[in-house]
Amino acid sequence: MTKKQPDNSIVKWFEDTADTDMFISVISVGELVSGIAKLPEGTKKMKLSTWLKDLLHEDFYDHIVDIGMNVMEVWGEMTAKFVRTLPLLDTLIAATALVNNMIVVTGNIRDFKDIPGLKLFNLREN
Repeated sequence: MTKKQPDNSIVKWFEDTADTDMFISVISVGELVSGIAKLPEGTKKMKLSTWLKDLLHEDFYDHIVDIGMNVMEVWGEMTAKFVRTLPLLDTLIAATALVNNMIVVTGNIRDFKDIPGLKLFNLREN
């Protein structure tokens, strides 16, 4: 939780969820790295870089979910059926969750809610 005033529902979810039940997609890792890399040089960028490295190398070391052939096959079939175009990275995260029978935990369900079979947990509503 890196914000001065983090969202209470997100903090509660992290407190209530066992570390062993939390995983992160390599896609989300890339999104976090990209967001931090876009920041101007300074204290905030340095603190967030350190936070992310600690999070990935200590807390999530064995809980980073890769994308493999199964995920790409599900992704290809899934996206071919969409009526509207959804963001690429979100659909890759969804396919990863489907293949691994995982729940996507997000504060932004808009781009995930219409994907058949995908289990979602909306951080903003719980």
